[in-house]
Amino acid sequence: MDRTCQYCPINKNGQQIFASITRGTYQGLIVNATGRYHTAYGNDVYQINRFFTINAGVRWEQERIAGSLLAYTFTGSWSPRVGINIDPMGDHKSKLFFNFGRNYWAMPLDAAIRQLGNEQDDTSYAFAPVINSDGSITIIPDAAHTLNGLARSTNSSGVVSKFGAPSFASSTGEGIIPGTKGEYEDEYVIGVERELAPSIVVKARYTDRRLPRVIEDIGSQSVEGSTITSNFNGGISNPTKSTDIAVNEQESTYTQAQFLAANPGGNPSASNYKAPVTGCTAANDTFFAVGGPFIDGRNNPVGGACFLNLDTMDGPGPGKNGADGQPDGFVNPVRRYNAVEFEVDKRFSNHWLALINFRWGNLWGNYEGAYRNDNGQSDPGISSLFDFTTGKLNLLGDQFTPGYISTDRRTVGNLFVSYNVGSDTHFIHGARGLTFGAGWRGQSGVPLSILGDHPAYLNQGEIPIGGRGAGGRTPSTMQLDLHLDYPVPLGSRLERYRLKLAMDMFNATNSQFQTGRVQYTQTSATSVGVPPPLNLDYNRPTSFQTPFYARGSVRFEF
Repeated sequence: MDRTCQYCPINKNGQQIFASITRGTYQGLIVNATGRYHTAYGNDVYQINRFFTINAGVRWEQERIAGSLLAYTFTGSWSPRVGINIDPMGDHKSKLFFNFGRNYWAMPLDAAIRQLGNEQDDTSYAFAPVINSDGSITIIPDAAHTLNGLARSTNSSGVVSKFGAPSFASSTGEGIIPGTKGEYEDEYVIGVERELAPSIVVKARYTDRRLPRVIEDIGSQSVEGSTITSNFNGGISNPTKSTDIAVNEQESTYTQAQFLAANPGGNPSASNYKAPVTGCTAANDTFFAVGGPFIDGRNNPVGGACFLNLDTMDGPGPGKNGADGQPDGFVNPVRRYNAVEFEVDKRFSNHWLALINFRWGNLWGNYEGAYRNDNGQSDPGISSLFDFTTGKLNLLGDQFTPGYISTDRRTVGNLFVSYNVGSDTHFIHGARGLTFGAGWRGQSGVPLSILGDHPAYLNQGEIPIGGRGAGGRTPSTMQLDLHLDYPVPLGSRLERYRLKLAMDMFNATNSQFQTGRVQYTQTSATSVGVPPPLNLDYNRPTSFQTPFYARGSVRFEF
């Protein structure tokens, strides 16, 4: 809602509304991107005796990606694999096993298009939408409906600000920092299997997957530092807590109270500015760049910062020295999955089969992978996660703090049963060949977070507040699915031909558990340092389990 927007239409609730587009491409540039992948693999199986077998191999991989401006080759990607199987009794009914494998990630071409090419980024547009007679909204992105630069207010005090100006920028040639290697995952599995009867096998296994190295684009500035200097050093790399690509910022911070104490009224000019803390000047204080104090994801003011080494920080160039021998302020990316799984497998015999398994696991870290569920970003290898260092104001909240990742699901249980009416049973003749089955799944919920807008990019719902999972979890869910199929022979002379009639029923009990909730605390921000409205829909359900539906089919077999 906007309280003073002269051009914003009023919805049926009497609220003035506007539409915003955080990022878009408004120029039809053509970006050519290519990728080439080479692999070689060797493997051998060595059976020492009837008790021990070793399966070992190694895979070599090399990927080259290129955009219209730049190209890069990821070299040195060696993937060892080893499996050790032990049959303790030598009767082929038991197995103790250990497997290790390293799997390299083939980087998609999104980065080649956006960072090795010349993609145009146009951001922070605001529009006055058109409210149709049926209540729906149409957005017309033309000059007549553009709100950028016009007056608005977003708080009850009536303080008027403006819709920020859009930004036109090109992603031209950020490039990949030399020495960057491919991203890979290591997986360890240890388990045991035992055949209890000719058709019954029990299994137990433990799995550990982790990402020792990731590919992400990084930047040399903190969020607050990016508002006061255009100096920038960065590119696509393998970020860690020891990464050093720039001269570190020498940052002196102050609270809003300190600034107001030195500058009553809170709106000084450069000529009558008073330093809130030692070292601040009108030239190095972010107040003038932001227009006020920075805010956090709950619209609380957190103060500002002064930078004492503007001439040397943030990378190469006149008077800038690049790396300074000190870590820049990133963290180690963490993504670790652990799971214990138990399974009973009743193979098909005596007309029926069954599979029962239960898994307990967790997914822990600060890095989700190629897709970010927290902000819905699908930019593999170039997400916004490591674009800024932490800085002293901690405007990135708990973004770098490990926690339970949004797809963490602690427990999952499955039961699948199928029965076939054979010709040797006592069922009536017309039922022979009928197959019916049931599948049941129960699973715990996933973490919910309290997400504030990104303080620089203004992306909605990106910065976790209070740690990942601070918003609780979605409810556990259960679902029952049913299946029937029946063969219909096409006469004694056509024994090779038949029709198979089938019916699948999904969510047969019509359960409708909640599967998602609104996690962002703010509506779209307007400009850096301007508090956006708090989101009144926070924690509202957004998605539910798919209700009951059925699917029938007729198949001709020969």
